[in-house]
Amino acid sequence: GKEHVFEYLSGRTVTSVNSAVRLLGIGYYDEALSISRRIAEIGNLAQLFFSENKHIRSWLDASDQIRKKNYSPASVRKSLEKIGSVIPTDQDTYTWLCEVGTHVTPKTRPQAHNSTGRPLLGAVLQPKGIEIALQSLAWSVCTVSGPTAKLAIIPEANSNALLEETIEHAKILFENPDGPLSGP
Repeated sequence: GKEHVFEYLSGRTVTSVNSAVRLLGIGYYDEALSISRRIAEIGNLAQLFFSENKHIRSWLDASDQIRKKNYSPASVRKSLEKIGSVIPTDQDTYTWLCEVGTHVTPKTRPQAHNSTGRPLLGAVLQPKGIEIALQSLAWSVCTVSGPTAKLAIIPEANSNALLEETIEHAKILFENPDGPLSGP
């Protein structure tokens, strides 16, 4: 039922990660980044729920129309800003993930994760593409696992262990000067 929403969101995150890793393995980095964006949306929502628990019940009980309005990715980010909370995936990073992996723009260059910025079609190994997509994916997972560790119905010892592990992984990602967290 509704009370297991965090377990379900975690499950969706896991299946999304598995999909992204398969895409990475065959050279489809933009598509993997699109999945990171989807996970990041869950992460921001989980952070809002963690920061202000009243949003959990509101989100669960809202009509589709109200939920789409009040809990769209932009609305969630604005709510996090308003309450002074950490925003796991900020607007600049989210916009970058949208433009690289999801929405087409005049600047769209498919699979251009190489030193020349040359767009490529098909599954072509690009080490920079792997690095960027993996780091984005790892960060997105951290944004979900941190708050969800405290919100899900799991034993406190497991919750604390998951949170500590998430913090350690997030620190590593922030320390990488060339990773996606250094700016798109």
